[in-house]
Amino acid sequence: MRKFLILFLIIVSFFVVVYIVEIPYLESVRAVINDVIDSITNRRKVLELQSEVERLKSENEILRKSYESQINQLRIGYEAQINQLRNEVDRLNTLNDILRKNLTYYIDALSKLSSEYSATQYELVNLQNKLKSAVFPVELLTMSQYEVNNFLIKSLTSVINISKELPKPSVEEFLMKVFEYIMNNTYYQYDSIAIRSENVVGGNYWKLANETLIDLGGDCEDLAVLTYSLIKPYINHTYLVEWYDDKTGHVAVITYINRYWYIIDPAGNWLNNYKLMIRLTIKDRVGREWVWWLSPIDIHPDTKKLGFQHSFFTYEWMKDNKIVTIVKGYSDLTQLLQDWLNYWKEKAGDKPKLALIDIDTFYKDLTLNELIQKLSELIKK
Repeated sequence: MRKFLILFLIIVSFFVVVYIVEIPYLESVRAVINDVIDSITNRRKVLELQSEVERLKSENEILRKSYESQINQLRIGYEAQINQLRNEVDRLNTLNDILRKNLTYYIDALSKLSSEYSATQYELVNLQNKLKSAVFPVELLTMSQYEVNNFLIKSLTSVINISKELPKPSVEEFLMKVFEYIMNNTYYQYDSIAIRSENVVGGNYWKLANETLIDLGGDCEDLAVLTYSLIKPYINHTYLVEWYDDKTGHVAVITYINRYWYIIDPAGNWLNNYKLMIRLTIKDRVGREWVWWLSPIDIHPDTKKLGFQHSFFTYEWMKDNKIVTIVKGYSDLTQLLQDWLNYWKEKAGDKPKLALIDIDTFYKDLTLNELIQKLSELIKK
């Protein structure tokens, strides 16, 4: 730059001399000077531009390196993320394969368990039915004819040996002995609260005959089933008969033989309008005899056994407060049923529903006339 300045001063000095010496050449010299000045100016601009270019190149290089560094960092970061994602994909693929295998295993296991469940459920139903028939409380009015048949057959079988041992000199004496046997070995018991409240509709648990003997008693249906099971093997036309309403009911046995009808109702101490009473006789110190009349159905069997052993108790059959030796059958079925229902009228009311139950026989919700008709038809078979 300094060189140009010196050169410029020399030229200017030269032209000044020339201008002074030779005025005519002034214009041409001026033009030359202008050209030189323009050339110098342009040269300076070029240098400035070159300097600017170098600066821009330097900045560009700095930016390029910065961007390359950032891009490289981003690339490294993205590659790391990509590798991480690839590893995750591989892990998930592996896990997916494991899950597919597990799913296949569990599907097979579920299918097997489903089959086992079905088999177990089927077996459970069978066991429940067996348990129900063996142990669970039953109520005949809510059962099917098939279930009623199984129950009654099982009950008959359970006391067949006892039935064989009862004396049978005549129909009336046989029925009286059955009645006395039941009175000797049982007494009236209500069903347990647990059974009545949880297991049986209406609160009646119908026991098998042998269950009643084992328990030393039961309620009306239990005593009736025991009576039925002792009589049925010898008198074919023997049925359970029941009156009932929405609140209560009562079961007895009705039988027909040799043109006569009999209703045996041990829970009500009623056999064709006859009663079996215990005569309790005690003598005081001065020899006076004191007599009380007791219903045997209300006394525990152990107490009755003790009373008969010590001759405090004797049985007496009675009708209309008179002692009798034999009971008589009814030839009029309607009259028999009316007398029995009148005996229970305070509880049964005027028109209770009636039911008739036997093996292969099951009628319920009958009127009195319908019951009479059904019984009349059955004895003709």
